[in-house]
Amino acid sequence: MSNVTLEGESVIDYLSDFCETALSLFKSPLIFALGPKIVYKKLTASHREMLRKKRVFREFAKKIIEKKEQEMSEGMKSCAGSRANLLEIFIKAKKEDPETRLDNESIASEFMIFFFGGVDTTAQLISHSCYFIAKYPEITKRLREEIRGVWSVGKPLTMEVVNKLEYLNAFIKEVNRYVAISFITAERVARKDHNILGIKIKKGTTVAGGFKALSSHPKYYKNAHEFDPDRFLRKDPEEKFNTEPFVYLPFSSGRRNCIGQHLAILEAKVALVHLLMRYVMSLPKNYQYQLHIDIGFLIPMQPLKLKLKPLM
Repeated sequence: MSNVTLEGESVIDYLSDFCETALSLFKSPLIFALGPKIVYKKLTASHREMLRKKRVFREFAKKIIEKKEQEMSEGMKSCAGSRANLLEIFIKAKKEDPETRLDNESIASEFMIFFFGGVDTTAQLISHSCYFIAKYPEITKRLREEIRGVWSVGKPLTMEVVNKLEYLNAFIKEVNRYVAISFITAERVARKDHNILGIKIKKGTTVAGGFKALSSHPKYYKNAHEFDPDRFLRKDPEEKFNTEPFVYLPFSSGRRNCIGQHLAILEAKVALVHLLMRYVMSLPKNYQYQLHIDIGFLIPMQPLKLKLKPLM
């Protein structure tokens, strides 16, 4: 799709703009008061524009899906060689497994979710990681020493190298725990009435795992409000997140856990290795790292503008 445009933009830019517009609408008082379905009433110009862009993209996606279905029916080989790509997997599931309840509309929706989930969350993770790198020089020193032991700038950064970076892996886990970028996970609607530990949940109620509450709970983490990557290396049984399976949940859990979690962590590691070994990062004077909820994420109230200086 590199040569394809939608309304004068590349497909990626078009979808990025759409996602940004849609997310910004969720901050409006109207939607906060009346719920997201009010958008479909088309009461405002921004609502109408968002729905128009959504319609344009879905029509584009429909043509791509139909073209791929035609290629598959004619026995053409996958663009990826012998291995099926994601779209081909979706189409095959639609045809062969009725329980998936997939149609072309839902395939387009899944792609949009993949795009949003795979871009914004990883960008947030890398950004928050850079804050802690700039904030804690002793942690940064350990990260650089570990990287220097297995890699240097100019050499291929292979999976074999990345898998040796145990402290970097612990560092990223701690960023995910401390920040709780996805502060709630796994929203579900109760299909019947429940009573859990004395809390009554009525049928139809939306329930979500509060990851931020779990990740800062002293019952499960020692010194929960301290940033400490070593907690993931010590394997201390007294820190109950090591023994309780549903405490550390940055990517949710179970059958519907984040399908892109391994790619997201790998992307973050590669980006951070290059940043650490190429630049010295510092924070603006008197910078206050205070988080608030915005467009579905916990982000700094004061924009994070790091100062970068080449690492000598």
